[in-house]
Order: sequence, then C-alpha cells, then structure tokens
Amino acid sequence: MITYQELEDGSLKLDNTTIPTGNTEYARALELVDIGEAEIITYTVPVPTKTEKIAAIRHAIGLHIETVAKSAGDFGFDSVLSAVSYVGGEPKNINVIYGTAIFNYREACWNKARDLLTAWQSGGKEFTPEQAVKKMPLWKDYKPEL
Repeated sequence: MITYQELEDGSLKLDNTTIPTGNTEYARALELVDIGEAEIITYTVPVPTKTEKIAAIRHAIGLHIETVAKSAGDFGFDSVLSAVSYVGGEPKNINVIYGTAIFNYREACWNKARDLLTAWQSGGKEFTPEQAVKKMPLWKDYKPEL
C-alpha cells in the first residue's frame, strides 16, 4: 500500500517528492485511495510546546526593543547593544541620553515580561507573543524630552 502524507498547503508527499494539488499525479493518488491501494495521512497543525511558546514570546519582545532602539532619536541606533554602550558616557551627549533611556526601557520591558511569564506559569491565562508586546511599557514614558 502507498502512503501519502498531506502537507499544510494540501499537496501530497510521497517519499521525497511533493505532488501539488493541480498535478495529474495528485488526481492519480486520489484514485488509488478510492480503490484502496493508497492512503493519505492527513495534515495536523503542530501544537507548539510551552518552551516553544515562551521562546516565541521572548523573541517578539526582543524584536520590539530592537525596533525602539533603531528608531530612537533623530538617527536611531544600529541595535540595543550599540545604544546601551553609551551608558556612563558624558551626560550631555545625545547618544548617552538616548542610550540610557533605551537601557532603562529595556530593563522595564524584561521585568514586565518576567512578571507576565511568572503569572502565566502560576496558573494565569496564556498569551500570545503579540499580546505580550502590547503589554510592554510605553516608549514615550522613557523617551527623553530634548
């Protein structure tokens, strides 16, 4: 008996060959199923593990913080790391001012993320990466007023 694996897009896979839905071989595969000479293992959406969900949340928050750093000030920074590398420099330097603000914002975001994850793991409601980002502190509350 031939066993086809259904893929996410509806196409079929046999060994290392993908058979698109519009292909004549796809119709032939369905005929073989109808006469009992083949079977199709239907596609099931993979369920991410808790570890994978947490990793996705952390990644989304990290991207959010990077986006803030890259758009901070008139010119932005290459990354969060380049922004915070200015912390401790000459206090009147614009890069030091923004770098310190981004440092403080990053800390506030990760503290909020830890609170959210702790609440979830303690029996609270699960949330998506997008929902986690929406719960981050607002950059406007940290952005320097120059």
